[in-house]
Amino acid sequence: MEPVTFKIHVSKEDLFDFMLYHNYHSMQGGLGVLISAGALILLIVRFRTLTPGQATALVVLALAFTVFTPLILRYRAGRQEKRNTSFHHPILYELTGQEMVLTQDEAHAKIAWPSVQKVIETRRSVIVYLSPVRAFIWPRTQLADQYKAVEDMLKACLEPKKVKLKRT
Repeated sequence: MEPVTFKIHVSKEDLFDFMLYHNYHSMQGGLGVLISAGALILLIVRFRTLTPGQATALVVLALAFTVFTPLILRYRAGRQEKRNTSFHHPILYELTGQEMVLTQDEAHAKIAWPSVQKVIETRRSVIVYLSPVRAFIWPRTQLADQYKAVEDMLKACLEPKKVKLKRT
């Protein structure tokens, strides 16, 4: 299989998309959405019998995980993008049958395919997880014409249960 080469520059929006996905696909994120939905339902059903303090508390709970959390994640994505110098320069990826080779400025790293835990796709990106909290973010717009070659390489080099792409 021919090597696939592409360059990725992760933006604040790409990082925010990853953080949203990671948050809402965790136990904590799912529980937060249930709490917000429950608070909203309780607010609607019991509105006439609630004191102003109770109604305010339910409004805050209803907004906490559905409005405030995304705002906080957007802020954190911007802060991380500014502080972490690895987001300031693009990374050149070369995918071969044996490994991923990453090059950024003068730094090089090789990652063997067995190190990859899973690959998922969000509305914006392909995310390659090396651990539950460490991942590479590949924005689909930057993969563009290379998407099919990347998809084929991932499918060829990883177990099928590890690759969950939307287009396939």
